Amino acid sequence: MTQQVSADPLSRGLARPPAALPLPARPAAAAAARRHAERLLAGWQLSTCLDTALLLVSELVANAVTATRAMAQAGFPAAWAPIELSVRRTGTSLVIEVRDPNPDPPVDGQPGPLDEAGRGLLIVDVLSSRWGHYAVDRGGKVVWCEIALPAATLS
Repeated sequence: MTQQVSADPLSRGLARPPAALPLPARPAAAAAARRHAERLLAGWQLSTCLDTALLLVSELVANAVTATRAMAQAGFPAAWAPIELSVRRTGTSLVIEVRDPNPDPPVDGQPGPLDEAGRGLLIVDVLSSRWGHYAVDRGGKVVWCEIALPAATLS
């Protein structure tokens, strides 16, 4: 199991500026987020981690949509705020962050063998080097994960 950290992963070092994308909290947001991430990774010549990155983007965005919609169903007006995807390349890793307006921390699912949902954070945990979450000043949270870049891409 990877280490879960509740802090901004980039507070310890410099990173290239984030490429942020605001998204409506709707199921179609995951597809738009994947297209955005795919363009970024192609520009950064990171095809070796493309499939993993796109799966992690999908899982984090889907979780943010679910968290935001839960707030909307409970009647919170902030729930109509967009979610936001940021993808950053550091010297040694790729960091994927998704902000949503729900301040509640992410919850690991305990899915049964026949359940169709509840595995998102388990997938994030297995495929990322580490992941975590932190609160944001303007409300809500950011859930992030980090993928170690293969040595051949470190330049």
